[in-house]
Amino acid sequence: MTTEDKVNVSPPKFNVSGGFANWLKEANGSLVFTARRLGKVYTVGLDDKDEVVFFERSYPDPTGLSVNNSTLLMADKFRIWRFENALTPNTQHPFDGFDAVYVPEMMYRTGNQDTHEIGLLKNGMIAFASTRMNCVGGCAATHSIAPLWKPSFIDNLVYEDRCHLNGLAIEDGAVKYITALSQTNTFEGWRDVRADGGVLIDVSKGEIMLDDLSMPHSPRLYDGNLWLVNSGTGEIGIVDKVNKIFTAKAHIPGFARGLQFIGDTAITSTSKLRESKSFQNLPLEAKLKDANQKDQCGLFVFDTLKGDILHSITVENETIEEIYDVAFVPGIKRMMIGGLHDDLSEQMITIAPIRK
Repeated sequence: MTTEDKVNVSPPKFNVSGGFANWLKEANGSLVFTARRLGKVYTVGLDDKDEVVFFERSYPDPTGLSVNNSTLLMADKFRIWRFENALTPNTQHPFDGFDAVYVPEMMYRTGNQDTHEIGLLKNGMIAFASTRMNCVGGCAATHSIAPLWKPSFIDNLVYEDRCHLNGLAIEDGAVKYITALSQTNTFEGWRDVRADGGVLIDVSKGEIMLDDLSMPHSPRLYDGNLWLVNSGTGEIGIVDKVNKIFTAKAHIPGFARGLQFIGDTAITSTSKLRESKSFQNLPLEAKLKDANQKDQCGLFVFDTLKGDILHSITVENETIEEIYDVAFVPGIKRMMIGGLHDDLSEQMITIAPIRK
């Protein structure tokens, strides 16, 4: 790591629960998570002794993550990056202890749209939740955004965060569901109804399925079910698509965003409740108080059938108080990520197959 990658703060102190390493080994993969306010992206893997190890790189305000086969996508303050694994299986390399090195092969400049979640469409376009433009956008080679869809209650594409559109779910290579914090059509109108005015929208039908959620994020389709994170209540659950009812399956001690499934388990990332107006007086705050619990920043693995929290990695100091997203990279034991100012990104040369 170069001096440009260093931040003049104390390193984070991670508390890894006893069973986390075994879970990660059985899952046969690595994790990536973004610490937005700190400006760091971390990987979580296992070393040769099957102990949990971390790797970090600096990117400005990293947020949404998405894994698609060998491709890792990540949004930061004003760009969306496409990373590819530069290591070829069963070949010698100088990166001892790592079995994957993800280098930034492509970048799209979006400008600061407060990009939240991202995903890859079947036509190869990267879709993203443009929170400040109140729409789902696509990455383009010639512009900051190619608008793909906006809610019916938003009357125009303007650079104002009106409804805090944030989450998206991909089905068959197309955006199927989105989450937003409100149906408001005025600048930051969502702040006044954030506790119980959140919505889940079926994009293909243009239909509002739920309209009483509390700061919802991260809709996901898994094993025939539609899941989402009801962040303002600390609940993760399933949506009955016929009767349009949300049922909580797990309760998480923090402001949760991001959701990935591995077998009968899932992992989410959490942030502490900030002392800003946006995070005050949420149902989660009262629930934690009633349960005599503190809000925690970290990663939580839970049983999708029973809802029990099984394993966790929590941050024990104040270096990281917000984790925005988490992604699971299957088949990789320990991975490295290239940064903006390191020798890896400068010197690593990858060669595509010769076209015949």
